[in-house]
Amino acid sequence: MSQFHDFSAEKWRKLFPVTDHSIYVNHAACSPVSTRVRTRIEKLLEDSSTTAVDNFPSWLETRENLRGLAAQLINAKPSQIAFVKNTSEGLNILASGLSWKPGDRILLADCEFPSNVYPFLNLKKRGVEIDFVKNKNGFLNITDFERMITPGTRLLSVSFVEFVNGFKNDLKTLGELCRSRGIIFCVDSIQGLGAVPLDVEKFQIDYLANGGHKWLMGPAGIGLIYVRDHLFDKIKPQHVGWLSVKDAWNFFDYELDLLDDAKRFETATENWLGVYGLQASLELLLEVGIDNIYRHLMNLTGMLAEGLRQNGLIIASSQEPIHRSGIISFRSGSAERTKNIFEYLIKNHIISSFREGVIRISPHFYNTEDEMREIIRIINTFSKP
Repeated sequence: MSQFHDFSAEKWRKLFPVTDHSIYVNHAACSPVSTRVRTRIEKLLEDSSTTAVDNFPSWLETRENLRGLAAQLINAKPSQIAFVKNTSEGLNILASGLSWKPGDRILLADCEFPSNVYPFLNLKKRGVEIDFVKNKNGFLNITDFERMITPGTRLLSVSFVEFVNGFKNDLKTLGELCRSRGIIFCVDSIQGLGAVPLDVEKFQIDYLANGGHKWLMGPAGIGLIYVRDHLFDKIKPQHVGWLSVKDAWNFFDYELDLLDDAKRFETATENWLGVYGLQASLELLLEVGIDNIYRHLMNLTGMLAEGLRQNGLIIASSQEPIHRSGIISFRSGSAERTKNIFEYLIKNHIISSFREGVIRISPHFYNTEDEMREIIRIINTFSKP
């Protein structure tokens, strides 16, 4: 039995029809949307088919409600939240908007997803140098970050949770390090936000980017950025639109007087289906409670780690409490056998991911202990006739 007797994943399963035909543990890739998200989007489409733009004021109201929910999720102010299409767009706003000079340096890790690398590599044509902290078996060490910092280091960008093995970086210590050195601290939070508690104040994060379709359980094509106040004027938007300015409804004013908050990074018509869908998903996550979700996932991934070890498999994820997340990755001693296990899971309707030679399992709050036992049982039968 789980030690978290006050949490029942069963209570939420009816919201996820995917559970009718599979064990879905691939939220690090893309989450299935809940029936609440689907209903909210369908309602918007229905309204749009009968009223068209007449409901535009309510759309704006919904967007501001979503802004408040996003701020609540990370302990920010609504004025520090802007909406983007995805994590890559969010990171490009930062990379392209800061004023750089030749010799400036950016510090990254060498195990990042490309979204947290390419926007900064693109700055090399402006004379910016990129330094990479080397991972050790997929793990990152704070002392290696500290050793790589130079007098020219202006920005450090790191994932909250690394995408291959779920290694959760120590954002609190990294934030303190960056603050003490006057370095902008940027976080790609897409592999943790929605599953692991994140506090931008506690972690002293200056900038954060996050897509909505993974652990936030929203539709694709909608995401958010968080911008600390001191960066509003330092990041020069490379794309502006009629909703980026203070007097947006004075159409012939033509004064490019940008808003004083994060909304200056929004341009014009939103992905309204995404806004409505993400609103429903954040409402659900906050109703369940991020702390509850995290405790539940620590229990599930702990069960998996133990069962996988008993099957002679190699755990690629850290088991240190400070570095654990909602991801558990593993492999066999043979690359071919690892891939075969992954394909065997698919045949048995267990949906996970194969990334960089490991099988990545990423459950969410509606997944159950019984499902984890079934995953272990199926893997155990793989080598048996």
